[in-house]
Amino acid sequence: MILAISQRVVENPTYRDRRDALSQDWAITFARHMPEAVLVPVPNCLANVAAWLGAVQPRGIILSGGNDWGTAPDRDATETALFDFAQQRDIPLLGVCRGLQVIHKLTGGEIEPSIAAATGTSHTAVQHGIHLAAGPFRDIARQDEICVNSYHDQGVLLSSGLSADLEVFATAGDGVEGFVHRSRPVLAIQWHPERDGSPSDFDFAIIRKLFSQGAFWL
Repeated sequence: MILAISQRVVENPTYRDRRDALSQDWAITFARHMPEAVLVPVPNCLANVAAWLGAVQPRGIILSGGNDWGTAPDRDATETALFDFAQQRDIPLLGVCRGLQVIHKLTGGEIEPSIAAATGTSHTAVQHGIHLAAGPFRDIARQDEICVNSYHDQGVLLSSGLSADLEVFATAGDGVEGFVHRSRPVLAIQWHPERDGSPSDFDFAIIRKLFSQGAFWL
């Protein structure tokens, strides 16, 4: 199962060298929990993202974390093209952390620039509980509350209004922690399944379902 995954943009601080980077945590965690998947990183310098994807023929696409929206325009453009390709061909799309925010932005929603300032609660390098709405995600978790890791300041707030195309399945107070598309195979989570402190069994149950079954929540 080939999965195309976006990468963060990193600027070398000592000399001019702009890099694409993907944490080794992704390969390590997928090898442990979903070994049938082959992760193929997407460069942020492609002239034609759709042509590249057409050659790779991914079964699914992952929008990964890192870089606030607007700070790396080449990545913003690449992930917009990835999103469009997935929507046009009905390919399963997973958003993780920044990926959730990007999907919300590209479906007409807004990104809250500082969750800490807006809510008074930091979501950077902490663990916290989230509430799962009744339905398939709570059924998979077999509980209505789970603990997740958190490495973000930007995010999506319920009070700011959710894109009409999306339905929330996980929240932490006013913060949106997980949503799905109402008609397409698009799933996004605000936490990091590739890092320590995530509920791995739950994470990879829903990730595997997404990439093998599509929009399993419909």
